[in-house]
Amino acid sequence: MLKHISLFAACLLAFTGTVVEADAQQRTSVEESENVSVVLRCSYASPDSAKNTEALFYKVGREYKPFFITVMAFVRAYEYRGPLPFVLYRKASEQEMLQRKEQGVRGADLEYVPYAKISIPAGLRDVGVLIPGNLLSAKPIVFNFDEKKFPVGSMMVLNMTKTPIQFGLAPKAKKGETATMPPQVVELPSGGQWITKPVKSRTVMNIRAAVPSAKEANGWKVIYANSGTFREMTRSVLFVMPSQKAGEDGTIRLDFRQANVVPKPPPPKDDDGKKTRGNKNDKKNERKPSGRRRV
Repeated sequence: MLKHISLFAACLLAFTGTVVEADAQQRTSVEESENVSVVLRCSYASPDSAKNTEALFYKVGREYKPFFITVMAFVRAYEYRGPLPFVLYRKASEQEMLQRKEQGVRGADLEYVPYAKISIPAGLRDVGVLIPGNLLSAKPIVFNFDEKKFPVGSMMVLNMTKTPIQFGLAPKAKKGETATMPPQVVELPSGGQWITKPVKSRTVMNIRAAVPSAKEANGWKVIYANSGTFREMTRSVLFVMPSQKAGEDGTIRLDFRQANVVPKPPPPKDDDGKKTRGNKNDKKNERKPSGRRRV
């Protein structure tokens, strides 16, 4: 399992630029900006990336609050209001606090120092951030999670291999019943991404993945066949990467890693229970995985 995870991280590092360029809107980077409102979900690509990391915090107004980065799952969502790039902080050492005090730093700013920055491409306000390595050195991959582009009930598929992949979905209908939606088939180039059409209700899908093969009449050899349950109010990201094991006839094999996407945090409420635009109550936003495989 650890070898597979390390391979996955290596694939991400190799395709960092390619995947981001799949969305033209994400090609414009932002170094500095006015105050914006962004929902972030951050994930490390592997447990190795999360080792020996500092306790992290982000700034909300004048306060510093904990910021947790999960591993291969977008299960914490944070609403950030402030300038870009997004800055993560760590606790200052006693020596650093003394130095900062002499420099005139006051209040909560005295106890926290900048640790890492994450650039959010222009125009994105609902994002997933995947960190394919050490937070201080790896370039984060930012995905557009806006529900208009990536609606609930759908899945984002990312081809992290060096070969084109034909990916198909088809509702699994019972005998005598009509399928709830037509099949979906797409050819994904290396580094390409695809968002499936959303389901309107709980739907079991047959899933197929094929790679180019001169031995097959249609030019494609199916190397993965399975089924998964799609739900109308959930979203997930499916990473397709090469397997360390080769097929019996030398055909490439694929590994799949799935990351669920937690919904945006609910709007905060004031003391009267009314929704507010501020970020007064920064409650934890976490949906724990159920342990079942969901697509």
